[in-house]
Amino acid sequence: MNQVNVKIAGILYILGTISGIFSYLVFNIVENLSIFQHSFFQENVSLFSSIFIWLKGIILALIPIFLLRILTLINKYLAYTYVFFRSFLEFLIYIIIGLGKLNLDTIKDFPFIKIINTINESGKTESISIIIFICGSCIFYYLLYKQKLIPNWLSIWGILSLFPYFFLG
Repeated sequence: MNQVNVKIAGILYILGTISGIFSYLVFNIVENLSIFQHSFFQENVSLFSSIFIWLKGIILALIPIFLLRILTLINKYLAYTYVFFRSFLEFLIYIIIGLGKLNLDTIKDFPFIKIINTINESGKTESISIIIFICGSCIFYYLLYKQKLIPNWLSIWGILSLFPYFFLG
């Protein structure tokens, strides 16, 4: 059962990465291409980008859930903390980022939408997202190191790869 969960988590990771790439491509590249001018796709670029961001959030939120059974064997509290950071908080940030990309002028007077717009306009969502990612990843790599599911050097490499994010956040 654990091997199945690990394989599913790996597939979800690849799908989440692809979805993240598509959200970037749609919002940053397709929006500026002249071949899409005045098309359905061009007019709804923020909607498509938001859909890919939400899809990425859902997919990446499922990874800790599939790995929970394995990670609780090492440290139950850290495993649940990892799920909290990566499944709840990170998914919440993806929802906020996706809503921020939408054109919500028709419902901009609702209090929830005002809060979302305030958060997105402050520019803090990227920093918050990076901090949540770093915290969840540190826990994950520590648990992988303790469980020895992968070679220890790879867990250490994962932790070292987080240092550039410290400077971005």
